[in-house]
Amino acid sequence: MNPRLIPVILGPTGVGKSGVAFELARRYGWEIVSVDSRQCYQLMEIGTAKPISQMRDQVPHHLLDLCPPDHQLSAGEFARHAWELLLNLEKPLAVGGSGFYLRAIFEPLHANLPHNPIIREELETLATPTLARKLKAEDPLTAERLHPNDRQRIIRALEVCLAARRPYSELIAEPPPDPPVRPFYVGLKVDRHELINRQAKRLERMMAQGFVEEVRRLRDMGFPKDLYAFNAYGYRDLYEYIDGDISLAEARQLILKKIRAFAKRQMTFFRTLGEIHWVEAADPQKAVREVKEILSPNFPHYFQ
Repeated sequence: MNPRLIPVILGPTGVGKSGVAFELARRYGWEIVSVDSRQCYQLMEIGTAKPISQMRDQVPHHLLDLCPPDHQLSAGEFARHAWELLLNLEKPLAVGGSGFYLRAIFEPLHANLPHNPIIREELETLATPTLARKLKAEDPLTAERLHPNDRQRIIRALEVCLAARRPYSELIAEPPPDPPVRPFYVGLKVDRHELINRQAKRLERMMAQGFVEEVRRLRDMGFPKDLYAFNAYGYRDLYEYIDGDISLAEARQLILKKIRAFAKRQMTFFRTLGEIHWVEAADPQKAVREVKEILSPNFPHYFQ
């Protein structure tokens, strides 16, 4: 069975992917499948720049709000959600800049590794030395490879061992599944100074929309700042501001620094993906037209 060709709009954070994708999807009746490592978490609206409700009312957006912030969504779990949508929607458009999840969907390594939230919840109650001893009994090879204080990786390996009833090291040695989809990448880019300017303006919009209040609500709900979901830039910095450890000005500077570093890592990753049809996005409407021109010959049914 030939994998289905899927249009993908990618680019560094702040470049304007969501706006271009939304305009194309609105005009031609497409559905957007978000490939974002943080928009999949509930209660994280402003800091992850999720599409506002008016946009979601006009265009279906998928893979948002899949799980609460204290659930660590595995790449394989995300890929299975994405494959079901990309194979069954009539005109799906994948949009995002998360290299980890892009690879999981289109170049899966170990998407067959099971996830079991009940087992994971039980493991989370155990002390790290206990977990390390347990992993050594279940899977000596993985236990030898991991540092005994690497709690998150030990828990994940144990979760797989116990759910699959096989050693983690055996499972990751097996050939990965063949993906049922293949990408047609269109990338958006602007020059460095324009990107930095857009990122700063977007952060200001987030702050005006209530980013601090969003983080305060999460904190008051009992979510600790060291959750995996809060690796998203801004959340931990604003936790520190709310706790009185840093000033708001310091938090803003830290967030901007992390945004720029993340965008640089994204561009480095994109160079590993093979062919990408790059579009200059300084003028969003012009970018919409150019993306349409690139996609039309390869996806004629998308424009009927």
